[in-house]
Amino acid sequence: MLIFVAVSEVATLPLLLVDGKPNILMLTVSAIVVFVQAVSVSYAAVVLARVYSSGEQDSTEFSSAAA
Repeated sequence: MLIFVAVSEVATLPLLLVDGKPNILMLTVSAIVVFVQAVSVSYAAVVLARVYSSGEQDSTEFSSAAA
């Protein structure tokens, strides 16, 4: 998101289409932002799953059910 704001401030036309032609700079920035967002959401999901599973392993219910 910060990249998008920074490029929007520098670029004169932050539109995806300018005079019927694609604005390559904004398309590239948009693609990068979407990719970073997907990676960060995936990373957060993995971290939360690991925290949850480590909490389950320390639980007494999990230990008695596994035995």
